[in-house]
Amino acid sequence: MWDIGLPDMIIFVSYFVIVTFIGFFVGRKKKESARDYFVTSGKLPFYLIGFSMLASSVSTEQFIGSCGFTYKWGAPVFNWELANFVSMLIMLWIFIPVYLNKRIITIPQYLELRFGSGPRNIYAVISIFALVFIMLAGVVYTGGFLLEQIFGLNKLAGIWLMVIVAGSYTVFGGLISVAWTQLLQGVLLLGGGVLVSVLGMMTIDGGFSAIVGTGERAHLIQPLSHPEIPWTAILVLTIPVNIWYWCTSQPMIQSCLGAKSRWDGKMGIILTGFLIIISTMAIEFPGLIAYALNPNLESPDMAYPFVVKALVSTGFRGLILAGLCGAVMSTIEALVHSASTLFTLELYHKIRTDVSDDTLIRVGRICSTVVLILGGLWAPVVGKFPTIFEFFQKCWFFFAGPVASVFILAILWKRMTEKAAFLTLALCFPLFVLPYVLRLAEIRLGWQMNEFNLAGIVFLFSFVFAIVVSLKTEQPKKENVEGLVWKPSMMKLPEEEISGGYPWYKNLWIWCAIWIAVMCAIYAKFW
Repeated sequence: MWDIGLPDMIIFVSYFVIVTFIGFFVGRKKKESARDYFVTSGKLPFYLIGFSMLASSVSTEQFIGSCGFTYKWGAPVFNWELANFVSMLIMLWIFIPVYLNKRIITIPQYLELRFGSGPRNIYAVISIFALVFIMLAGVVYTGGFLLEQIFGLNKLAGIWLMVIVAGSYTVFGGLISVAWTQLLQGVLLLGGGVLVSVLGMMTIDGGFSAIVGTGERAHLIQPLSHPEIPWTAILVLTIPVNIWYWCTSQPMIQSCLGAKSRWDGKMGIILTGFLIIISTMAIEFPGLIAYALNPNLESPDMAYPFVVKALVSTGFRGLILAGLCGAVMSTIEALVHSASTLFTLELYHKIRTDVSDDTLIRVGRICSTVVLILGGLWAPVVGKFPTIFEFFQKCWFFFAGPVASVFILAILWKRMTEKAAFLTLALCFPLFVLPYVLRLAEIRLGWQMNEFNLAGIVFLFSFVFAIVVSLKTEQPKKENVEGLVWKPSMMKLPEEEISGGYPWYKNLWIWCAIWIAVMCAIYAKFW
């Protein structure tokens, strides 16, 4: 248990009260349509999109798992944040223009427009399964783990506390409640994490340079001989995994789909890119601080709690705790709402096409409740893995390959066919059990392979498989792919948006160029 004073408890409890109030307050307005509930009917400004995407992508798994991984291996783990840069640029200029042009509500809807109902249905099922039994279960478990470490609360009780609090206003208000609460949670998780890093640089002689250190641990890119994070692992993280996560995952895309304009959707992504640079200092950098203070901790997972205890005084610890819980709750909100959106609009509404918008909203709320319960029930399974970080990495790294292959080819290659998309996505089902098979082989046979490299092999196989099947099947008709395959002209904003002109400080290309320059400078410095 942490040493928690009365001021910390007041801040911590106040956070729960405030975020719940915000969630119900902004979600109280009657929804005019199902689209209004699920994607807010084009109401989200860029700053809500930016903080919502950040909060959806960051959970306690990063604060505990990634920080501990950084403690163990050093700066290369920064790539878990920084390497998102490539896939986010791909999302910004290729995927989002197509999605927004077609005004889609869900990612499977794109597959239906591009190929038909088969790929749409199978991807909806894959997405719901992954959201509930991998992502939501893992995040809920980390919430229970966190409350157990902080207050000594029973882990199961902590799991259900997170489920009830985060689920209540998400079910009630829909995406608008998710977006506004994530704004607060995004500010808190960044503020708390950066506070820890600043205190560390003030405490350790030599500041930033001394904390980063020298040698292998100080470089972002590692040789092929590295036991855990060779450069090939970073390549796999950058292409198939991050393209799946940022370009095709409903929780990450849904706020962009609710943008009030194309400019807001794209600027929201650019803002997220800048926020992720800050989040590196908030999430991974404390792992280096912990190593500088004590390189002999009992477990890497204790790195973040150790730093907070060592550097943060009473009063400010409440802020850190609020940020940690905010990271859990914001991700729960995004996952639950995404699963509900996919089930209601991609499965239920395809069967019951004649139901009213009120019925769809009611079904969405019921589905959110069921998803929360399933996630809470499955969460204890996460504890069977050696670490929380390992559960996440091994469970989603493999099925990302087929998904990324299908979407890359679908959006860039007119020759991609419906049969190829369906069969390639079907590869995900045996890959869901691959982590368990590998774990059994490791225990029984002592056989080991770097899971990042194996995920890369899976991606390459899936990519080639999709191409071969496409070439062996009938080519799609030209009219069926019009507007669904990317072309350079889609990078421009529509004429109706730019007719009045944008001031220079709203120029997307300028902000994107600054973002690229900052990222290039970081990699040039720490390569």
